[in-house]
Amino acid sequence: MRDGGMFCRPFQTLLKLYSTMIKTNILLGILAVTAAAPLLRAQLTVSNAVDYSSGKYGQRIRTDIFTDEVTAGYDYQAWTGKVIIAPYEEITGPGNVVPRIGRIRRVVRFVQTKQTHSGFGDIELSGSYDAYQDESSGWDASLTGEVKFGTASASKNLGTGKDDFSPSIDVSRTLGKFTPWLNVGYWFVGKPAGTNLRDYAYGTLGTSYAVDDSTSVSLSFDCSERSSDASNVANDVALDLNRKLDKSWSVDAYVLAGLSKAAPDFEVNGSVSYKF
Repeated sequence: MRDGGMFCRPFQTLLKLYSTMIKTNILLGILAVTAAAPLLRAQLTVSNAVDYSSGKYGQRIRTDIFTDEVTAGYDYQAWTGKVIIAPYEEITGPGNVVPRIGRIRRVVRFVQTKQTHSGFGDIELSGSYDAYQDESSGWDASLTGEVKFGTASASKNLGTGKDDFSPSIDVSRTLGKFTPWLNVGYWFVGKPAGTNLRDYAYGTLGTSYAVDDSTSVSLSFDCSERSSDASNVANDVALDLNRKLDKSWSVDAYVLAGLSKAAPDFEVNGSVSYKF
């Protein structure tokens, strides 16, 4: 019983935190959509996602990361935009692993201690342009620019405190119920003193399968160059399930397994979205 309780505790924590913050997240999403609506005659979407990951990142002590995010997005003709706000982020570990970047500095093994910090996360802004689309052949290509603003506390290890920028390109082709895709990009990262962070390339290769008009599943493989002198290449594989409940509501869930020391051992994510 004791082992079972320890195993379930992270997931119980997720549910508890999610239930206490969902009202705040919905309010933030509504405010974002209300602000954007007069500016663009677009399809607007608000979503709330919770994410939990755990891994040692090549160290003795495990790092657990919980993130709760609100996303406000729009689709207008060939343009797509998103604003991602993380009103709550919690990290428990040795203090040298940050979300998405991974291990940012080396810590002497015998002085590693476990610590927990929480607070406001980074804000991300992205825009995509559907540059090419051919319905007869199924080919589609889009260009994306993404900026991560360093709003999370660097002293609490919730982020680097620096701004990052990434251009990327997505290419896909629909073949019946299957849609294979390739994403390639490059992160130009801010480099705080003492971290030895690096700019790095990344990519994703995957395919999705339309089970029916409302349900789709996808399998993807992610890889990236080392993001700092203290890390290594990051490889992982992810399985995603998306379900449209009606014209407005949809849910999504995915699980991820790390394939290298620079990736988390596992990650779980669940989200709910409402389309106006």
